[in-house]
Amino acid sequence: MKLIFCCSLIFLFIPSIKAQKIDKKLQKKIDALIEDFNGDIGIYIKNIKNDKTVMVNADTVFPMASIVKVPILIGVMDKINRGELTYHQELQYKDSLLYAGVDMLGSFKQNEKIELSKLTMLMLTMSDNTASLWLQKSCRHSHSNQLYFRQLRISAHKSKFKNTGKRRGSY
Repeated sequence: MKLIFCCSLIFLFIPSIKAQKIDKKLQKKIDALIEDFNGDIGIYIKNIKNDKTVMVNADTVFPMASIVKVPILIGVMDKINRGELTYHQELQYKDSLLYAGVDMLGSFKQNEKIELSKLTMLMLTMSDNTASLWLQKSCRHSHSNQLYFRQLRISAHKSKFKNTGKRRGSY
């Protein structure tokens, strides 16, 4: 009897479930743009005025990769806005900051100096993981940064920049 009741409830609610309306014109344009793309791509667009959508691998889970740099940059800018850092502030490199790989900062010597602006540029344009890790540590306690990580359901210790090596000093 319970089974019949449950099945009848399901059939009552099925008509109320809306299928997403596809924006066929925009979908064709997006498909044409990505046709020759050699890689994996995911797109979800929803027009909030007409509820029409465009989807390409919209439910596919992709690795975070460099997307973590967005909240790191937000944290750095938050610290600058609060006066805790300045854009052209000189920072001192410590060997303990090294994230093993082929980074520009990996060639720095102990106590070498670099401006925050250049460190940010290395993170964004050269995908320098040592720069990203250093900036992440610099803005770890930024209120904006913590909120953004929470909104993305990411904790700083789960990001790809977790350093599993032993520290040889402070930063």
